[in-house]
Amino acid sequence: MTRLTPMVFLAALAAAAVHTGPALAQELPSSLQVVGVVSPDVAQVLSLAGAVVSVIDRDNGSTVGTGAVIDANGTFFVEMMQSNSFNGRVMQLSMTWQGKTYGLYEGTRLSEFPFAGSFPFPSRVNKTVTVRLPGQAEPPVPGGGLSPWDVNRDGVFNEKDIEQLYNGLGGQAGSGPVVIQVYDVNRDGVFNSLDIVDARRALQGK
Repeated sequence: MTRLTPMVFLAALAAAAVHTGPALAQELPSSLQVVGVVSPDVAQVLSLAGAVVSVIDRDNGSTVGTGAVIDANGTFFVEMMQSNSFNGRVMQLSMTWQGKTYGLYEGTRLSEFPFAGSFPFPSRVNKTVTVRLPGQAEPPVPGGGLSPWDVNRDGVFNEKDIEQLYNGLGGQAGSGPVVIQVYDVNRDGVFNSLDIVDARRALQGK
């Protein structure tokens, strides 16, 4: 029988550990539910039932999950699953209603939250949000910080907002329905040069 030297014996043990050791641990899934109530900013809209609610990755505009408004009170539910490494990414909410997509707001700001899922049971985020529908924007008052004209959300409507609109039209705004909702200041459903024209007129009080 061949006698193993100490060095050969240790090498054999290391090789055995490579082939017989436990498999590398796989990344766990991360499940998250977003539930809440969405209300329109106009009394004429009696119900948003059936509208599609989406969770959007703020950084790249991709859709992470979709759900729906399930009753006339505006109750919505979205459930999604990602990998554990996805936790911490910032999410935003949008809603598609009557063929158009709108950002969902908490106060004067787009609703945001970090993705913080869990396993095996899902985590839950609760949101109470509003949706601003076309033709119902607040009157533009320079210095009043009123949305949607306060594009950069610094509390003041001024030349900096006009500059951000120019930058956005040049491709620096990114993409996705939530981004379009912020830059569509005249609420006609698209972001284009008319938004800059209308914002300039609003700032000049015309």
